Amino acid sequence: MSESRFTFVFILALVMGAAATYGVYKFINAQRLAAAQLGRIDTAAVVVLKSDVAEGAAIEKRDVEISYYPADAVPEGSYAELDSVVLRVARAHLYRGEPVLEYKLAGLGAQPGIEVKIAHGYRGMAVRVSDIVGVTGLIRPDARVDVLVTMHVNRSGRQQPIGKIILQNMRVLSVGTQT
Repeated sequence: MSESRFTFVFILALVMGAAATYGVYKFINAQRLAAAQLGRIDTAAVVVLKSDVAEGAAIEKRDVEISYYPADAVPEGSYAELDSVVLRVARAHLYRGEPVLEYKLAGLGAQPGIEVKIAHGYRGMAVRVSDIVGVTGLIRPDARVDVLVTMHVNRSGRQQPIGKIILQNMRVLSVGTQT
């Protein structure tokens, strides 16, 4: 008889423990659901990049997607529709996951190529370099260089070479056909 009494108390304790656990589980889920409903965040659509876009290249439809940002954290100058950035030209290198911002795009109607690399108010100019420098890859696009000129000056009856720096810290836009 005492053995059946212990079995009954043990089974009753298991049932009461299971009921208490289920009650706590339901209570916690209800609290979590209520907190989620209360703390909903307003979001806004932002166009972001799915893949990298090189400077001077046009943005294709396959390069962009819509992502949702909290409404108070939407970057200034961002776009909300895919069609507003498709076929626009990037003024700087754009990276995957980055929102597309207005100041990083060339003006409407700009064509892909080297023209968007030249800052407003500046000019691009071709400078001849030796074949050795060009072929070996010592100068590459986006490098910074100083432009020097070597002149021969007549001093005391003999020709003497003199080098002068005419431009400093200039950006290389292209080397040959590589932009």
